[in-house]
Amino acid sequence: MACIILGILGFATLFIVVGLFLAAIGAICGHMAHHHIGQAGGKKMKGRGLASFGLVVCYFTMVLFPILAIGLGSAWPAFQKYQISKFDNLQQESESKVATLLLACENYARANGSDYPVKWDDLAGKFMTRAELNRVLRSPYQGGGKIAFQLVPHERPVLPGIASSVVVIQEIAPPGVKRIAVALADGNVSLILNPNRP
Repeated sequence: MACIILGILGFATLFIVVGLFLAAIGAICGHMAHHHIGQAGGKKMKGRGLASFGLVVCYFTMVLFPILAIGLGSAWPAFQKYQISKFDNLQQESESKVATLLLACENYARANGSDYPVKWDDLAGKFMTRAELNRVLRSPYQGGGKIAFQLVPHERPVLPGIASSVVVIQEIAPPGVKRIAVALADGNVSLILNPNRP
């Protein structure tokens, strides 16, 4: 009975390596049970079938372990590549959203004596629909907020000599995001280190 229990527990915990050891102990118990039943001679002892079944489960688990290890080992680089690609897509989405907000702010500034809006709601209606504004402001990252971008107060007009270093829109990203998208006064979108990162 111990052989079957250990074999099933080993199979269930195979992904945390403990299962391999449980299956090995179960196999030892199974062989000991077979030996004990064989030593009983003419006495009728039940359990040979259970011990055999337990041995099959234990050996199946032990054979499955290296197959899983090789499979996971070969799949890991592909998984990492997928994660990097997914993150790159989210970062591109952030940059695209910043660019959209920058264009709307520039249009607002042309219509309002070169001044940027004070709050995002100033763009709703004439410069962006409310639905579009809400969509653009939402963070693409899991754990991000409904308003994931902020207007950075700055003097207008920005001197051409410093326009490439003055941030006018900044992303607010979760701490796990390494780089955030920003819009610069010269009209470019760039990436900088996330100040919220620990």
